[in-house]
Amino acid sequence: MNNKNRKILNLLIPVLFFIGFLIIPKLIKEMKQEYRYSKQRLLNQDGEVNENGEKHGTWRTFYSNGQLREIVTYDNGKKIDTVRSFHFNGKNHMMRVYDKNGKANGELMIFYSTGQLSQHASFRNNRLFGQDTSFYENGKINRIIEHGDSIKLTKKFIYSEKWKLSEIEQYENDSLIIKSEE
Repeated sequence: MNNKNRKILNLLIPVLFFIGFLIIPKLIKEMKQEYRYSKQRLLNQDGEVNENGEKHGTWRTFYSNGQLREIVTYDNGKKIDTVRSFHFNGKNHMMRVYDKNGKANGELMIFYSTGQLSQHASFRNNRLFGQDTSFYENGKINRIIEHGDSIKLTKKFIYSEKWKLSEIEQYENDSLIIKSEE
């Protein structure tokens, strides 16, 4: 190495070191992995937090036996995308869709621990909207509720376990106006 190259290298090393000293801590500070443990020192949650300490990215929560309990994706502390939770036996428990603003917007499905669908509903702007159907564990319909705009309940159909319509309720402005029993 000639004298000219050595001088250039001697000038570049402190500059590169200084640049690295400024940039690398900022990158590390922006996102850091976080692990949360239970009192029994078992992993309870893991995920990343942003510079404000808010959950960001994919977070996983675990049961005490290590089984996955929930997967949630966050954007600066707000839930986004599909949130999934699981029963202790590993089968689906719940799936709910959130929009980029952290509001429930889309489908909600809740399952029995057997895997059978328990409830299917939809959300719009964090509120139930449209048809909300609950099922008995044998798969037959338990009730159907029709939600109107905002939180107004419009109709409710209740079925016996033998899938016989047993009750109909009609609402106006969330007040019961008609109730009939079959």
